[in-house]
Amino acid sequence: MKYLYNIIKIGLVLILALFITAMLHYNAYSSKPIREVEQNILQAADLSTMQAADARTLKRLYGLDKGTYEEFVLYTSTDSMDVKEILLVKTENDSQADAVEQAITKRIEAQRQNFDGYGVEQMKLIGDAETLVKGNYVFFAISPGAESMKKAFLDSLISDNSKKE
Repeated sequence: MKYLYNIIKIGLVLILALFITAMLHYNAYSSKPIREVEQNILQAADLSTMQAADARTLKRLYGLDKGTYEEFVLYTSTDSMDVKEILLVKTENDSQADAVEQAITKRIEAQRQNFDGYGVEQMKLIGDAETLVKGNYVFFAISPGAESMKKAFLDSLISDNSKKE
């Protein structure tokens, strides 16, 4: 009898774990427009030395094609000796998010190689870069306020998911 209760307990725990996993995965995808997420991030950012970039810059810096992804937002520094960047990509599926994350990793490595040995301030910013994949959104920032931008990004998506419930 004790054996049967243990099997039932284990079964219930597994069902609960599957349910929680399914709910987290479902809620991770956001229908929030990228411009709303962008505005929340930009409120936490200092854009005084940054400018919006186009699809050509996205391709040149990250090797990503605009048409492959649902939407993107990219800000780069106006000074070529500065490493500040903000990238936000809304993907259509998990494999696209993985590809964006790999492109970000390559970009970070390229920037490390570019500034290694003489760009002490830039190297610190690169080391403090923030990257986060949340559902169908990928966030990346190299900036003095990268951590607060990441928090604004998360808050933006969380507020979207709480409206669904």
